[in-house]
Amino acid sequence: MQEKTVVKKLRILFIISLLWACNKPVKLPLDIHLAELQKNGLFEQSEEISIPYDKMYKKPKKYLGLPLKEILADQLCLKKVDHTRTRLIFQCNDNYVVSMPLDKALSKNAYIVYKDLEAPQGKNWIDINNQGKKQTPAPYYMIWKDAPIEDNSFVWPYQLTTILVVEIKKTVGE
Repeated sequence: MQEKTVVKKLRILFIISLLWACNKPVKLPLDIHLAELQKNGLFEQSEEISIPYDKMYKKPKKYLGLPLKEILADQLCLKKVDHTRTRLIFQCNDNYVVSMPLDKALSKNAYIVYKDLEAPQGKNWIDINNQGKKQTPAPYYMIWKDAPIEDNSFVWPYQLTTILVVEIKKTVGE
């Protein structure tokens, strides 16, 4: 139990250092390839996440993954980015693409997960039944720990491969 507390404290210090020690230039658009991050060891700091209700499985679930905020902070200096003019575009294996504003994505606790802890031994996932069609969430799935389930602006992309960070230019009249 004490080991988990120490790990949590180290994780908090790591996140704080990423958020405040920003010496990286901000170059947008930025492609974040999740498999590359995992290959380079970022997901070694994964944590167990329990959510009270998974929108796709329609029940409580447990996963292994990382906070979206931590992944973003590892890749760019969040304090140098205009959160209101930046969007995250989530690209999936099945060519599904969905986006949301960065400020909205950071307003709740999103996680990028890579393993369903309820999957049978030797497997990382249990298939999702999507309108009668079974689909794997692999390789990555974005979940929300505390976003309102009825709010569809909090997206739940699965088969996620890449997060594109883009700046939205001024619109007419601004």
